[in-house]
Amino acid sequence: MKGKYFNYFYLFWVFIYAGSATVFARSLGDISTLGNAFAICLTIYAIFLNKIKFSTKFVYSLVVFCIYALATTLNNQIINLLWWSQWLIRMMIAYVIIRTFKEKLFYAFEKTLVFFCYCSLFFWMFYLIAPNVLLNFASSIHFSEPYGADNSNVAYNLLVYTIGAHNVLNQGFGVVRNAGFAWEPGAFASIIIIGIFCNILRKGFSLKNNRTLILFLITLFSTQSTTGIGILLACSVFWAFVNDRKGWAITLLVVAIFLFMFLPFMQEKILGEYAIINEQVRNVENVYNHAAYGRMSSFVLSWQEFLRHPILGLGGYAGGTYLMQRGIDNVALISGIGHLLSMYGIIMSFLFFKLLYKSGAYISNVYATKNGYMIIIIMLGVMISYNLWMNPLFMCFWLFNCYSQHLLPLKSNK
Repeated sequence: MKGKYFNYFYLFWVFIYAGSATVFARSLGDISTLGNAFAICLTIYAIFLNKIKFSTKFVYSLVVFCIYALATTLNNQIINLLWWSQWLIRMMIAYVIIRTFKEKLFYAFEKTLVFFCYCSLFFWMFYLIAPNVLLNFASSIHFSEPYGADNSNVAYNLLVYTIGAHNVLNQGFGVVRNAGFAWEPGAFASIIIIGIFCNILRKGFSLKNNRTLILFLITLFSTQSTTGIGILLACSVFWAFVNDRKGWAITLLVVAIFLFMFLPFMQEKILGEYAIINEQVRNVENVYNHAAYGRMSSFVLSWQEFLRHPILGLGGYAGGTYLMQRGIDNVALISGIGHLLSMYGIIMSFLFFKLLYKSGAYISNVYATKNGYMIIIIMLGVMISYNLWMNPLFMCFWLFNCYSQHLLPLKSNK
């Protein structure tokens, strides 16, 4: 396989792991699994194929993590080797992806996502027209077992497309939601938003002669994702302000308010979560069946956890949380920001935000635009709902400055 084709093949699989729809994809970092072994083999081959050398900054990043991991291990008096391996492997993959594609990373991300969007729209429309046919087909050749068994959001996964479980399929506003290759529509929308960002860097948020952006927008709205559409609106307003389009900024704010008021899957979801925050937090110890709390309740509970150990956090000691110590292991908290604060404390949270800001500044410098700072809005927006910041595909963007500085030409790459 020629170098260019293999590199895109490698990136394709990094996308699949980011989708996390199956047991195979979610096994990344677990050295005892086939899914992880496959990722390691691809990574090693990419290193030799592209003659990748390990920079001083990459070594420093490993040292910093190991020092932090050792400190939390000693503080908690428990070692979690799976947590160690997961982080080291994720960092390695992110580094190899950045070094493989260099300044072309954003274009490569965009091009790969185009393929997934076409696949998702094809299967999504197929399901709308003939659901039973697709279900029967998927049940006979699905790629891997869905993650989480009976509690999964996934019914079947066809590698490039996920058919949601019944409870997920019925969440849409009269129309089944498009989950793409991810475990749920919101996660797919989060990845699409990154693709839109990559396109904006090259095209400047223009629909004219920009079929890729049109494809991304159509696919994004097919997910009916509050997270995705909310981030898109925030990015649109940011783009208008930094590019001196004040009239557009005001118009987009009005559009954002209109969509919030008239799109049920946005208004009802946000107001519904807000209305039950106090009740969920107060009654968390009385939950008997498995429950995934909303982003707002999740953040409140994670913030309370953060206040119990604000400096170092718990690191890899998930069993050290207040809920787990009380025997409450059936409540899933989804807030990415909350997870960062509660599990990694002030020190590592500060380092994350610093790396994210520096990457935004560096991307802006590379593309001679202010739009690079948009990655900060996107990453924090995604982290309101998901822990995707810990996935190698997303790590490529907040570690971009750290792993590629002095390697890219500081000029526009349009």
